Amino acid sequence: MLRLTIAGVLAVLFCGCGSSGSDDQPDTAEMVDSGSWYAHQRWPHDGNPVDSEHFVVYSDGAGVEARQEVADVAEDVSPELLDELAIDPRILQFPQGQDKLHIYAYRTYNPQDWEASAYYAGVIVWSPDNENRQTSGARLAAVMKHELVHVLQSLIAGPSPNPIDVWFLEGLPEALAGGRPAVRSGDVIS
Repeated sequence: MLRLTIAGVLAVLFCGCGSSGSDDQPDTAEMVDSGSWYAHQRWPHDGNPVDSEHFVVYSDGAGVEARQEVADVAEDVSPELLDELAIDPRILQFPQGQDKLHIYAYRTYNPQDWEASAYYAGVIVWSPDNENRQTSGARLAAVMKHELVHVLQSLIAGPSPNPIDVWFLEGLPEALAGGRPAVRSGDVIS
């Protein structure tokens, strides 16, 4: 049986920072080697985040409009999720020193085997101006919603080594984001 911890699954990747006013890539020497995702993926950010009410969007060079679109999509889907799941935001356990969810919108990276990932208190997703992932709108909203369900799962449970059934870990996000769950009760990740 495959077993995976909530912390292991949700802390899969990274998140970053950036908001450049142009489409030019930041100089490597100007990149910042830190972020909540940095323990898992050492992807630097450009030091120019875009803040919204509940999110901080970091990037490796996404334009300001692209970062704002990511923040807007996250702001649009998060209240819907909290309502659908009847979650009082006061029960969410943020990591010490973090009061907003971090999103790393990658522009220059091109992960071949995934497009987005969630970790404890953050999401990694493509930037709408990533030339290899030119999708936004409804597709970005569905992916963001799926990943935010994972974030909510981790913020409720906190960092924990307890195994979680696959049907809950992947089935719930797929069902809420409009996907088709291909998992069954009894399948376990750890």
